[in-house]
This record gives sequence, C-alpha cells and structure tokens, in this order.
Amino acid sequence: MFKFKNLRIKSKIFILLAMIFLPVSAMLVWDISLMKTVAFEVTEQLLTKKLKGDIKSVNNYAREFFGEMKIGQKGKLSDYKGTPLENRFEMVDKVYKDLGVAATVFAKDGNDFIRVITNIKKDNGERAVGTHLGTESAAYNSVKKGILYIGEANILGKPYLTGYDPIFDDKNNVIGILFIGISKTEIQSFINTSIDSSIYKSLLIMSIIIVLGVFISFFVARSISVSLNQAVAVSNALAGGDLTVTVEATSTDETGKLLMGMHNMVEKLKTVIIDVNAAADTVTTGSQDLSSSSEGMSQGATQQATAAEEVSSSMEEMGASIKQTADNAVETEKIAQKSAKDAIEGGEAVVQTVKAMKQIVEKISIVTEIARQTELLALNAAIEAARAGEHGKGFAVVASEVKRLAERSASSAREISDLSTNSMDVAEKAGNMLTKLVPGIQRTAELVQEIAATCKEQNNGAEQINRALQQLDQVIQQNAAASEEMSSTSEGLAAQAEQLQSAISFFKLDGSGSRDSSDQTMTSGKSSFLKTAKTTRAKTIRNQPSLKKDPVKQNGSGGFVLEMSNKDDI
Repeated sequence: MFKFKNLRIKSKIFILLAMIFLPVSAMLVWDISLMKTVAFEVTEQLLTKKLKGDIKSVNNYAREFFGEMKIGQKGKLSDYKGTPLENRFEMVDKVYKDLGVAATVFAKDGNDFIRVITNIKKDNGERAVGTHLGTESAAYNSVKKGILYIGEANILGKPYLTGYDPIFDDKNNVIGILFIGISKTEIQSFINTSIDSSIYKSLLIMSIIIVLGVFISFFVARSISVSLNQAVAVSNALAGGDLTVTVEATSTDETGKLLMGMHNMVEKLKTVIIDVNAAADTVTTGSQDLSSSSEGMSQGATQQATAAEEVSSSMEEMGASIKQTADNAVETEKIAQKSAKDAIEGGEAVVQTVKAMKQIVEKISIVTEIARQTELLALNAAIEAARAGEHGKGFAVVASEVKRLAERSASSAREISDLSTNSMDVAEKAGNMLTKLVPGIQRTAELVQEIAATCKEQNNGAEQINRALQQLDQVIQQNAAASEEMSSTSEGLAAQAEQLQSAISFFKLDGSGSRDSSDQTMTSGKSSFLKTAKTTRAKTIRNQPSLKKDPVKQNGSGGFVLEMSNKDDI
C-alpha cells in the first residue's frame, strides 16, 4: 500500500511542488478569465468618477469660450454676445485635446435636442452635427427635468459612457445640453490589449518559476538527503557503541546544524563516558569509606547507649529524691499554714477574752459600788433602829445582817476584781506573744512554700531531662539503624558502580575495544571489598547491645521518669 511517509525526501519535495504549482496554475488561468470582466468594471467605475469631474471642466470651457449661453434672436443657441454656436468647434476640440473625451453641445429643438457642435465624427469622417438626441434616449427624461445624467448611451450605434449636463437660461429653463462621453469600444480594446500582454508576461514568468523550482528542488533535495544519510550513518554507529566515528558539517543550514549537533553530541558523549567512568571509580572508593564510617557510627551508637543508661539511672535516683522532698515540703507547708491559722484564731480569742474581762471588771466595780451603798444604808438603818429603841430592835437585827452581807459582797467583789485584773494582764501578755508568734509562723509557711516551688521546678527539670533522654534514646536507635542502612547502601553502591562500569565498557573510545585488564582487577577488588563489608557489618550487629525503649513511668508529682536501669541491658 502506498504511504507518503515512506517516500524519499526528493520524491516528497517534487510531489509537494506539483501540488503547489498545479493549483496555482489553475487559479492563474481562472483569474485571467475573470480579470477582463473585473478590469472593465473597475475601469468603468473609475471613468464614471472621471466623467463627474470632467463635466465640471467642460462647463468651465464653455464659459471660457461662450460665456453665459442663451437663445438668440433667431431662436438659436448663442453665446453671451448673441452669436450662434453653429460651426464653432474650437471648444469641443480643445476638450478632446485636454481631457481625451468626446464633447457635444445640444440645442433645444422643440421637444428634442439637436447637436450643434461636436467632436464626434461619422464613419465618413464628417462631424455628427444636426443629429438629434432622441426622446427614447436614457438621458432624455433626466435632462428634461434639469438633472445631470451619468450612464451608458448609444451614439451613432456605438456604446458610450456618457454625461449629460443641462444648460439653463436666466429664467432657469433648459435650453441645451453639455455632453461628454468615452467610447466603451475603445475602453474594451485597451483593456483586452493590456490584459493579453499581462497574460503573456505572467505565463512566461510562471514557466521560468516552474523550471527554476524544479532545479532548485533537485539541488535542495540532494543536499538534504546527503546530509541526512550521513546523520543516519552516524546514528547507526552510535547505536553500535562506536564513539570513534567522525562527523563533518559542510554547510550552515539546518542539515549542517544537525550534523554539527551530532558532532557535538559525540564529543560530549565521549566526555560523559570518561567522566562517568571516573565517577564510578570514585563511587567505589567512596563506598569503602562509607562502610568504614558506618562501622564507626555503630561503635559510637553502642557507647552512647551505655552512657544514656548511666545517666538514666542517676536521673531515676535524683527524681525519687526530688519527689520525696516535694512531698515533705507539701506536708510541712500544710502544717505551717494550719499553725498560722490557729495562731491567728487564738490571738483573736485572746483579744475577745481581754475585752470580756474588761467588761467584768466594769461590772464588778458597779457591784462594789452597790455593796458600799448598801452598807451605808444598813448603817443608817441601824442608827434609826437605835433611835427607835425597843421598837427598832428587829429592824436593827435586819440592818446588821444586811451590813454583813454588804461587807461580804464588797470583799468578794474586790477579790473578783483583783483576779480579773490579773487574768486580763495574763491575757494581754498571751495576746502579745501570739501576735509576735504569727509572723514567724507565716514566714515559716512562706519558706516552706518556696521550698515546695523549688522542688516543683526541680521536678520539671527532671521531666525535661527525662524527655531529652527519651529523645536521645530514639536518636541512638536511629543512628544504629542508619549505620546498618549505610553499610547496606555501601554494598549496593559498590554493586551499582560495577554494573555502571560494565555498561560503559560497551562504548568504544579512541579505537580501543572493550575495557582493559585493569577493569578485571578493579572488579575482583570490589568483590573482595563487598565480602569484607558484609563480614564487618555482621560482627558489628552481633556485638551491638539491644536498645530497648523502656516504658515511661509517671511519678507522684505529675512528672515523668525514664526507667532505663533494666538489668537485661547491663
């Protein structure tokens, strides 16, 4: 089955040229057939515009030669002096000479118009004067109404593109016509001649272009195919791994740039192969260094695990001490606060007692005063009883008893007053002592509270250290895992370097074949290195202590301690 993409470039170029030239030629022939019609229409439009301008010029010529035209005494069209226009052809001949158009002056003749002067000639060479416009003319109705007419008309049996401009007298009556016209036969002949000449020139140029296109296409296709064949040969050589191929670009066009690009690609590929080869050697050396580094990291992780266990054990003991101190401080703080509260309440009670005793002393002084007054009343009663004699003896006895009771009341009141005074002094001393004792108890409570806050801060610090130790334990385990991964990666890296060098040996550099014997020596060295790395990593993993994530315990004060003193790790 025919496929365009399978054709050679030369064939494709010739087919494309044929596909371009054939439609262009067909379009050219079709355009030529339309050219005459379009040209005639365009020319007719242009000439119509020209007639509109020329009609004004003819009016100027008429005013120049004849002035204001009018109907003379004999009923003939005359100039401004009254001289008839008949046989005065100077104006129409000048119009033809200057403007190249036919010119005629019509005079009104009844209902029609008659040619008075004209530069249009009959077939016998005589001027066509004395002939009428004809009422059937296309211009007749427009001119009769005093309107300028521009359009086609037959004059003496020949088609003209004409312009009819009415001539008016001083009463605005149509008395004649100024006519100009261009023969359409002459226009058609001119257009045909011009187009035939253009067609001949176009066909000649088209033929030359086709011949040149064929020759140019042949040489272009040849230059492209030669360069592409060379590019194909270079590509095949590169596909076979031969980097010794030589690429030469003899031009600067696209194909030349393609060959130059392939040349640069070959040179760059040589450089890349050499660099990759050197990089593979560097990777092999680096994998050895990486294995040594992973072994060192594994040993460091073991030492870090031991140190972390010791620090964790110490932190556990310190956390227990801090917890106990914090608990004692909390209990002491509670006792001190209670003692201070009780002392304050005792002081207040002593103050109330002192106030009560003062009131008792006041009341006792009242009782003493009553006893004194009762004693005076008893004395007065005894005196009155003595005065009464025998009648007052009973009253005297009562007065005597009342006096004794008053004396006993006064004595008891004095004793109670003395006791109240002494008790009030003792209570005041006790109140003063409690007043002095309360600040000390409050200060003690504040100190105990500060001790409790300090213990809390220490507990928080211990918690932070515990968290740090937990993170340190995670980091140690990550380092141990990373060391194992690094050791495994170094083995894989060495194997990949070996594969890379094996792949590079496919390319042929500087005329040599595959890699020399030094590659075999390097390969054997790499194999022994891989065995040594595997053995070293196995020993390291066996000797490495197991790193267990011990549970995190919560202490009584809300902090956390790390239990890292597992006996299995010692």
